[in-house]
Amino acid sequence: MKKRDSFNTILFFLITLLGIVFYNKFIYLAPNLNVSIGLIIYAFSFLILVYLYKNTSIKYAKETIFSVFAMLLVFYFLVTILNSIDSITDSKLISDNLRNIFTPNAVDVKGYFLYYPHVSAVITYPVVFFLSHYIFITTYEALEEATNYIIGFVLAILISFILDQVIYTPLVNAHKLINGLITYPELIRQLTANFIVVIFMSIMLLFIYALRREKRNR
Repeated sequence: MKKRDSFNTILFFLITLLGIVFYNKFIYLAPNLNVSIGLIIYAFSFLILVYLYKNTSIKYAKETIFSVFAMLLVFYFLVTILNSIDSITDSKLISDNLRNIFTPNAVDVKGYFLYYPHVSAVITYPVVFFLSHYIFITTYEALEEATNYIIGFVLAILISFILDQVIYTPLVNAHKLINGLITYPELIRQLTANFIVVIFMSIMLLFIYALRREKRNR
């Protein structure tokens, strides 16, 4: 495997991980339109996956999806362990912030507090990531051969990215709905904003991919 492929594999995981970290950080675009920074970052994982596929093989691309899926599970396990370790007083603020981001829940086990992530996030994010990216690369491979790379890329990313958000957004916010932290209209507004991001980022990624591909073919 070339160094460039190794770099793309690491980048693929890091972008996916950053999508988790910044998913709940929003920027204001318009009234009732707040966009997740994490979702914008996450969109680039589809582009990196295409590069992996074109530089290696469909088999390697699918194996990489599975590897990142496994690494996400390991990540959640590690943050659970690390955030449950008591820190010194000087780093208490940092420890509390990390717990709020990654492991907001806690359970008392015989006087020892075990901090852990929302179960919905642990299950949903890796599974939806695996499903959407597997569908994306499989669809892209089939459509590229049947049509061309532009149509293949557009259809593949729209199908997989929209499916990703249709499944992920309601499930990851399920605990907020149950606890009354958000309402159904707020969830619908978030879904609408996410769909806008999906369409915008799909067009942007197609432009980047087509530009890079044409540059290579010269």
